[in-house]
Amino acid sequence: MVSVFSEYEALGCKTMKNGARLFGKVPHFGQRAYLHATYPPCPEEGIRKIESAVGMKLPTPLRQFLSLSNGLEVFFGTLSIFGWRENFKRTEEAVQSQPYSIITPNTVERPAWLGEKYWIVGSYNWDGSPVCVEEGSRIRVRDPDSGEILSEWKTLNDFLKSEAVRLRKFFDDDGKEIDEDANTLPGN
Repeated sequence: MVSVFSEYEALGCKTMKNGARLFGKVPHFGQRAYLHATYPPCPEEGIRKIESAVGMKLPTPLRQFLSLSNGLEVFFGTLSIFGWRENFKRTEEAVQSQPYSIITPNTVERPAWLGEKYWIVGSYNWDGSPVCVEEGSRIRVRDPDSGEILSEWKTLNDFLKSEAVRLRKFFDDDGKEIDEDANTLPGN
């Protein structure tokens, strides 16, 4: 994953006050837009607040991931991995330095088809297909309406590595989408 991010360092990088790293300035998406974002580790207090709000313990692989990076934005949100959002301010600093909240899709927006002990940990911006941690460490991408399994991986690490490489083919060296109408879901 890091190698995919570093390919775009020449376009510009920015480190936010909280340690979030933005890679690949892409002014064609917006004056202050970046292609990728990594966030500093989620504090233990954030983990506790996530678990309390959702009402269940985070699966070990997700807890481990959040202890390294509190979410990700890959290829301008083509794939987002959620995390702890400390605040919902709309300032540039707050928006660029925090991931999407993992609480919202696991509480008020939780789909009826999602099993009790499963977590939505991210999504694709193509159609909102959720990325779910299921059965311990298995990662499944599901149809947002029916819950049908679209793709799956054995681990979160396998998922992140393969998707970063696969999604690269949808963007050129300047971070522009090659075909903005292309379906970016796994299997395409």
